Amino acid sequence: MTTERIYRKDRYASECVSKIVNVKEVKGCDAIECVSSVFYPEGGGQPSDTGTVSSGGKVFAVTAAHDEGLEGPVWHYTDAPAGTFSAGEEVALAIDWDQRFINMQRHLGEHMLSGAFNNLYGGVNKGFHMGEDYITIDIDLGGRMLTAEELDLAEQNVNAAVWADLPVTVNWFDDYESSLALPVRKEVPHDGHVSVVMVGSMPEPYDCIACCGTHPSTTGQVGLVSIYKCEPNKGMNRVFFDCGRRALERLGADSKELSAIARRYSCKTADLPARLDSEADSISSLKGRLASLASYVSEKEKAGMLEVYGHTEYRRASETWICGAWRNQRYAAPAHAD
Repeated sequence: MTTERIYRKDRYASECVSKIVNVKEVKGCDAIECVSSVFYPEGGGQPSDTGTVSSGGKVFAVTAAHDEGLEGPVWHYTDAPAGTFSAGEEVALAIDWDQRFINMQRHLGEHMLSGAFNNLYGGVNKGFHMGEDYITIDIDLGGRMLTAEELDLAEQNVNAAVWADLPVTVNWFDDYESSLALPVRKEVPHDGHVSVVMVGSMPEPYDCIACCGTHPSTTGQVGLVSIYKCEPNKGMNRVFFDCGRRALERLGADSKELSAIARRYSCKTADLPARLDSEADSISSLKGRLASLASYVSEKEKAGMLEVYGHTEYRRASETWICGAWRNQRYAAPAHAD
């Protein structure tokens, strides 16, 4: 049976009433299949929704949602003990909207940044991961690494598109060949229906890519896209970034930390690089002076011992001192921890 996926018609729907058509036990808990659902099942790089399922005054958590293909049933994994639910029972399903909207911001932002790298430099996205602390994409430029200036330009380009509040539409096609009527950035052949997410409008949209995920209806809802860093990865550029609320939280935390460091050094945040360079130079200078002083003291001690003992006695005294120091260290009682 195919579950009616309400999010495909209304990406902002957060709850619905549905009927259970199947129940199975998973690790001692009920997993339920319903006639319809607002839950997005994990796929396309986007995590599944979480939320609640309630019936008869009892509320249980939906910890994950998974499907059996884009046209198959959606299973809701709950924390309800096995045997709680039964087929034919009516239930209320509700997603954690805050989590869904964050995922929508991040997923659309990823599309747009990948599109920026493609439009500006011909880069192809060969990998995408939406993690807890950041998102990564692997941009293939035929072995070439992106410069800092190119990263800055891509960030400026994508944020200009975000703030332009462009329309975001989802177009459905019966098959892959039909979807090529749109200028898709990346061709990924597969069977069955195809949904293409278009940012902007024809004939020259900002981005156009096949995707089964959920996205806001306008780019302005992404808020911002912030690139953190870029590292080489298997001949490609692994770009670390985030979007929307997650990016704002990260930038806010970084700003507070920088302000605290600046206060410690009694300078403005803009002056921190120069101040830290000055501190590094001072430390390097002190290390050099310390090495010179240690060499000077060593030579003075050597000259003094030669004066007292002569060369032969000095050698014996040095050997005796070294052996004694070794024995003291070898048999010294272990220091007690505080």
